[in-house]
Amino acid sequence: MPLAALPVVVPAIASVAAETTALQLATFEQLQVAVADNYVDPLFNGKDWAGIVERYRDIVNAGLSDDDFYLAMNGMVSELGDGHSYVLSPAQVAEADAELAGRVDFVGIGGFFQPIPEAGGASVILVFRGSPAERAGLRAHDTVVAVDGESPLGVPPERWQNPFLGQEGSSISITVSSPGGGTKTLDLNRARVEGAKPLDVCLVPGTRIAYVLLPGLFDATLADQLESALAALADGGPLGGVVIDNRMNGGGSSSVLKPILSLFTAGEVGNFRSRNATRPLIIEPKDVNGSQTVPVVVLVGAHTISYGEVMTGILQANGRAKVIGQTTQGNVETLNRFDLDDGAQLWLATETFDARGATYGPWEDTGIIPDRDLRTRWDLFDESSDPALAAAVELLSQS
Repeated sequence: MPLAALPVVVPAIASVAAETTALQLATFEQLQVAVADNYVDPLFNGKDWAGIVERYRDIVNAGLSDDDFYLAMNGMVSELGDGHSYVLSPAQVAEADAELAGRVDFVGIGGFFQPIPEAGGASVILVFRGSPAERAGLRAHDTVVAVDGESPLGVPPERWQNPFLGQEGSSISITVSSPGGGTKTLDLNRARVEGAKPLDVCLVPGTRIAYVLLPGLFDATLADQLESALAALADGGPLGGVVIDNRMNGGGSSSVLKPILSLFTAGEVGNFRSRNATRPLIIEPKDVNGSQTVPVVVLVGAHTISYGEVMTGILQANGRAKVIGQTTQGNVETLNRFDLDDGAQLWLATETFDARGATYGPWEDTGIIPDRDLRTRWDLFDESSDPALAAAVELLSQS
């Protein structure tokens, strides 16, 4: 969803009805005023926001299709340079609402992918149960390096569009590279995939240490799934530790963050600060199978951003977790939603976060600094050869 990460693109001018342009201009004005009045930095990161607005007003006046209009609005917001704020079209709003509610519904091969340019493809983060991807044996850490003979990344990689989607029953050929070598070609048929994102929770073999992969914080069912999984693990006795894998956690919603944090910590853990106000983040505790006291290690990497960083930093700052991995990007502004009259949404950076007990910061400048620096790349290992997971298990075994 982080469309603001895309490079600035000037859409093609189109011949459209005057009424279309008038409606677009009304949305444009509503959006630019929301930015002017609410953006976290009143100096707009040193950018000439008034000049940016005038330039894009001219682009809209010249004539844009609706698709290109929302592309232009994302381009305008991107020029603020925070790499975080973005605009959703009305159609994207509907998709995002369904995803947050755990109502994923799409036609594809049934995987959740992350484009990794260094890997030359799109790596698998998770596969949906019963999907074509699962039936074909696709697993986390595999990398799709070709789709129907073409690179899945596109040019440039930042413009990646999911190439695995298509019509139900349509065929697709993918070339898959697995960690440690080995390449295979799989022929699949796309199918409808429905339901929530599956949460990967398991015991590390030979231990009572739970491993939790959080692919993001944009599915309201994740906290319930995690709670159920932790409760189920109690059948074998108390846990010896929990490893939370945030290496592919690109953030999401505070409504998902808070109940997950509540399983591991409690109290006033920090404050959100806007231009003119401060509000506390207060977490109410919920202990499941000793989750409030069990030792925790969080794994982070280059793809840990936004609330993925905030979650990690909170657990580290209040002494609930050690962090292993590489320093994160430092992109922790809080986005707030502004509903536009045409059904679109502006997600705008309006606040920063200050954690209680943090020994460094602000996190927007420093990122989350791990207790142990250990750099990994998702496509170069699997569960059995994961160096960061091995380091976490070693640390927890000493607790």
